[in-house]
Amino acid sequence: MVFKPVNPKAAPATAVDAKLANSEYWFNLPAVEHVKANNFDLLWDACRRAAITSSFEIDRTDYRLGLMTTKPLVSRQFFEFWKGDVADGRSELDSNEATRRRVVHFEIHKSKGGGYVCEPKVVVEHYAMPERRITSVTQYLDVFSITRPLSSQTTDEGQPMRIEYWYAERRDNAMEHKLAKKLRSYLKPR
Repeated sequence: MVFKPVNPKAAPATAVDAKLANSEYWFNLPAVEHVKANNFDLLWDACRRAAITSSFEIDRTDYRLGLMTTKPLVSRQFFEFWKGDVADGRSELDSNEATRRRVVHFEIHKSKGGGYVCEPKVVVEHYAMPERRITSVTQYLDVFSITRPLSSQTTDEGQPMRIEYWYAERRDNAMEHKLAKKLRSYLKPR
């Protein structure tokens, strides 16, 4: 095995732009799907139905702003066949590899040509928990405890290290397409 010398100017793996880890950055990006409807109430009800049938729970609704959000839902594992929050194979593999969750925003606004447009947006968040350090026998049982003690460790910048957190990873375009397809099917006259 041949070892290559380490580049002293290389950035550490944790040197990521902080705005990319924020969900708001991803929600502010343009939508990949647009669903049109003439009736706001029918579109609003279709959004609620699409969220619920995809295993999400409605968290916040602002009827006047046309914004409906869901509670974060821990993404389905391969054996959770009853959950509908993962739309493609890549997302399912990612969820099996590490704990991830999804949050949905339905943004409804008036269309220039009349009627309304809904933009479903889904952000995938990744769960992170730094390893716990064991420096004495008395700390051994803390590794398996349910409660997370406050960390006495600090980051390289001298900030207290968070014990556990979620950070935004990407938008889930496949799930956005799936939600848009559901919206269109719920809006069709019967």
